[in-house]
Amino acid sequence: MAKLQQGNFRIRETAYLDFATQILQNGIINDPWLYGEERFLLDAIILTKHELKSLFEAAESIGSLYHEFTEIILKNPHFLESYFALTPFQKLMWFSSRGEWHAISRLDLFLCQNGQIRCCEMNSDTPSGEAETVLLNELLLHAFPSFENPNADFKSRFLRLVERVSEADVSTPKTIGIIYPTEHTEDLSMILSYEKWLSENGFKVLLGSPYNLSCDKNLNLLLFDTKLDLILRHYKTDWWGERIPIWKDSEDFADPDPLENPLLSIIKAETAGKVKVLNPFGAILTQNKLSMAFFFDFIHLFSSQSQKTIHDFFPLTRSLRVEDLSNYLSEKNDWVLKSVYGCEGAEVIIGKNVTDEIWQETLEKLIPRYWIAQKFFESSTIHSQYPVANFGVYLCGGISSGIFTRLSPSSTDFSAKTAPTYIEKN
Repeated sequence: MAKLQQGNFRIRETAYLDFATQILQNGIINDPWLYGEERFLLDAIILTKHELKSLFEAAESIGSLYHEFTEIILKNPHFLESYFALTPFQKLMWFSSRGEWHAISRLDLFLCQNGQIRCCEMNSDTPSGEAETVLLNELLLHAFPSFENPNADFKSRFLRLVERVSEADVSTPKTIGIIYPTEHTEDLSMILSYEKWLSENGFKVLLGSPYNLSCDKNLNLLLFDTKLDLILRHYKTDWWGERIPIWKDSEDFADPDPLENPLLSIIKAETAGKVKVLNPFGAILTQNKLSMAFFFDFIHLFSSQSQKTIHDFFPLTRSLRVEDLSNYLSEKNDWVLKSVYGCEGAEVIIGKNVTDEIWQETLEKLIPRYWIAQKFFESSTIHSQYPVANFGVYLCGGISSGIFTRLSPSSTDFSAKTAPTYIEKN
């Protein structure tokens, strides 16, 4: 069973300060404290080899399920509007991708007391946490000499994926543009990690936002004035398209219009074979949490293996768009409400963690077509102070390539801590 392990730090009172100094000297992660509190745990999460194997196999099965899901939608495009209510520019992203959606993804998995593994969602759009996954395990491994690092090959697998997609030739260095929201700093450590890894392996790397993109007369994609061969996209698909409120009483977005010119520049260049995009824009659909409701509503469309994956790993998930929401009032403790593209705690409402008044107000104010309801489940407790352990398993090209653990006092990410994750040697 997964357990907590203390490292062989000589003076534990000063250990975090020493660790934070190492982190800052590395130059990638610049926030070892967050809101005045330690962001990381020096205690490690130790998995058995069987647990790691089970988590990795679950992640790969779920990745295959999502791939089959995209093939179903390609054959049945009417679902884009009738079920997912995609906007015109969201549909443009989907059709321009021709069903391609995956390069690197992160599955949020939980170990349960009954031995089951539960997946609450997959981030196939702009997965983050890669810097912590690699650096945290590397920096603290010396304190846990009896265990193995499951992320030792993460960086090399990521680089092989990029080389394969870009068809990199060492004699012809490729230029890669990392496109991200430059006004936000939360994922800057991941951006800097990518930049470092790629630069050290012969790629020319430029950083910029969608607003820095353009297309020349030969349909080459330019970042500033430099031609790109490949884009690493870390700008959310729902930000490229129309922005629509998800609450009945919320004001319209200040910038509701799609990023038409940057998006069309990419699509033109990609269609002409001048650039490739990771992750592809097909993630507009796989990132949409309605996909999990679709699994249950149309399970008959899936293969027997995918049906087994749905039953084995997903809590029951329902779309709210066609349901009588009053049915959920009396079952508050059984459900979790999530917006279809949300990734913030404010857009995840756990029934058992809120009052009856908040639950009722939420159901009254949400716009149903942009929300799902997911059955609540209890995960195993590893850390007494941070009992909820979210295992983020990364897929690179469909293959499990790394894992990190985020520990929380509740089922949302508020006050979450990231811990190194190792496995038993025997």
